[in-house]
Amino acid sequence: MKKIMIVFVIFSSVFLFSCQVNRVFDLQTLEASAYQEFNFDVVYTTKAVDTETAIYLTGERYLNACVIIGQKNGINQMLFFPRKVADPIILIDYPFNSSLPQILAMLVALEDNQGNSLYYDPAMDYGNLAVNISSMIEIQNANPTLIFDSQIVFEFITDGANFYVASVDGLCKIFGNEFQLLG
Repeated sequence: MKKIMIVFVIFSSVFLFSCQVNRVFDLQTLEASAYQEFNFDVVYTTKAVDTETAIYLTGERYLNACVIIGQKNGINQMLFFPRKVADPIILIDYPFNSSLPQILAMLVALEDNQGNSLYYDPAMDYGNLAVNISSMIEIQNANPTLIFDSQIVFEFITDGANFYVASVDGLCKIFGNEFQLLG
């Protein structure tokens, strides 16, 4: 009977362990990992990324991945979290010289010809931010003379307009709905 019980416990343990193959993407767990495992000083936000963006960031195809954007030792960084627990978390170079708060301040400072603010987000947080590479083709086509440092685009989506942030010659540049350079 003891042998049967031991075999049952071993098989049950193996079964339960094998069931835990996916990470749970809850904010507290991801932020705790950034702070505790990777010594981040600040975590600004966590964002899901699509497969194409995952391939660009890591060279590998991942489904259902996300990134944490923050600072480590005063340097802007991103952490890439694949969905599967067996895949390692990857520290990725941040594609911009400006931090997310600096980019948000640049967006808030945008004005039209009459001095009206172009960017309005009542929450003033990063809830409307998307991280992707899919918008870069349109931005490059609309701005053929610009040489981009990275394919990564931070897209800020508001009720009135979309704003695309990309890096050109080490500087953050903001593009509007028609992918035209603003400011």
